[in-house]
Amino acid sequence: RTATVATPLACGLYAWDRWYGAEVLSRNGRALLAAGLITADYKLNFRADQPPEALSELHKRVAERVLRVCQRNGGLYIKFGQALALQSAVLPPEYNRVMQVLLDDAPSVPYAQVEQILREELGQSPDELFLNFSHTPVASASIAQVHRAQLSDGTQVAVKVQKPTIRPQMDWDLRAYALLTKFFEWAFELPVSSFAETVQDHLRQETDFIREGRNAEACARAIQDEPRLRDRVYVPRIFWEHTAGRVLTAEWAEGRRLADAPALTEAGFDMAEAMRIMVDLFAHQIFVSGFVHCDPHPGNLLVRQDPRRSRGKPMLVLLDHGLYVRCRPSFRQEQCRLWTALFTNDHEALRTVCEAWGIGDVTTFASATLMRPYRAGQSAAELSAPVQARDVYALQMQAKERARTVLANEQRIPYELVLVARNMNMVRACNQALGSPVNRIGVMADWAARGL
Repeated sequence: RTATVATPLACGLYAWDRWYGAEVLSRNGRALLAAGLITADYKLNFRADQPPEALSELHKRVAERVLRVCQRNGGLYIKFGQALALQSAVLPPEYNRVMQVLLDDAPSVPYAQVEQILREELGQSPDELFLNFSHTPVASASIAQVHRAQLSDGTQVAVKVQKPTIRPQMDWDLRAYALLTKFFEWAFELPVSSFAETVQDHLRQETDFIREGRNAEACARAIQDEPRLRDRVYVPRIFWEHTAGRVLTAEWAEGRRLADAPALTEAGFDMAEAMRIMVDLFAHQIFVSGFVHCDPHPGNLLVRQDPRRSRGKPMLVLLDHGLYVRCRPSFRQEQCRLWTALFTNDHEALRTVCEAWGIGDVTTFASATLMRPYRAGQSAAELSAPVQARDVYALQMQAKERARTVLANEQRIPYELVLVARNMNMVRACNQALGSPVNRIGVMADWAARGL
């Protein structure tokens, strides 16, 4: 009798989930199952007495499991996976190698669904709104895809269209994310769930394309106000008459991806100068303007020829303004003091900032901020020296034990910190991908001093 009732109920749930529920049950059930298996694997096999080869195989196995979940679930899971792919200074290298595939284009949706979104948001079909509209997307990301089009006056534009399943899936995905952080907090005894609400709020904002357009314009104004950036960074113009909650139309921008070293070399660009522009841009946001782009992955940064300068002089084009954090003035000033203290070896000033943020282990937090081992008394040259693999391994092995002391009072840790750290991690990863042509820490410290 139980089977007689359970079978049609299960079939009904599957049908609802598959055809009407945007697969929210199967997607998040898949994620929770994977989380349990990953936890068990690490609990059983992550031990200091394991040989390096065994630990490498463990990391690879776990990364492949995470990749399968991200690829099958799509949507925000792609974004989570992309974040993991860019954390090579924090996570074992196996994660970076396995998850790199997610930095390429995500699967796109059919043109019929794109047309439906445009009708719902702007009241007309693509053929009525634009002189030309490409049916094939030029790029597809986790939450949207981009089509090239032409306005009635001939202006070339990029039309960003949100994928139709994102809204119905978002609340469930973020609930699953919150549940997973609580689960990992319990399993590994790490206080991380308090950051979940901040991440959820900002990811919700990323699906509002009107907010994204306003962010782009605010970013452009801040760049124009800074003499060291206004001729080196460009933000494409927004066309508001063709923009709505799930559709964003911006000026079309040509360029080479910043992380594509062979393409930059072929085009005659100075990679060190291009990377320096990136570091300057985001250091200015963190330490001076306080309005920080929190998703500067390689696909969102293009390099093009500066039309006012000689060949090989790059200009950076900044795209995708959905995820920002506006830092409180007090936090921005504390960041400036933190980085100035790190670079000048002012351990007392460093301790003062950490105490204000509720951070118990100053040395470990400094290492996490710099993404390299830190000790009191280091010179500026030592801070800027290449990181040794053995040092990264040592940090990973100590991570669990020392994270508890770092997060001594998690309720006092500024909400901005997790998103600003995301920005810094991505900038570091891009610099590393190009062979570390820029002294990132030195440049950051210079901007921190300017922000005081």
